[in-house]
Amino acid sequence: MTSKVLRQAAATATAAAALLMLGTVEAQAAATASSNGCPDGAFCIYPQNAGFNNNVPSHVYWSQGVHRLYNQVGTHMIYNNQTDGWKVDICANSNGTNCWTINQGYANEIDLTPVNSVVLHP
Repeated sequence: MTSKVLRQAAATATAAAALLMLGTVEAQAAATASSNGCPDGAFCIYPQNAGFNNNVPSHVYWSQGVHRLYNQVGTHMIYNNQTDGWKVDICANSNGTNCWTINQGYANEIDLTPVNSVVLHP
């Protein structure tokens, strides 16, 4: 084979691999469902006085544990779109204490002014 034919074959193989990878990424994106713009398995906070903000949350939390909130005042939509029965504690203290718990699937507008942290847990 000539080097030109080899280069064309390599370019074709590279293009095919790129298309295959793109298809895989699109399939993975489709498999990661969301509700109101909040991905499955996450807890979301939406901008102040914006409801679900056209399905665009301002904060998305994935990991277990305490997450401090900064500059979150006034009424915000919150949505617990976690899976497997995980809960979120909405806490007055920044260290994850003095809390009330919301269950999976809960969405509501709340005043975040007195809230200083959230805790994600099973």
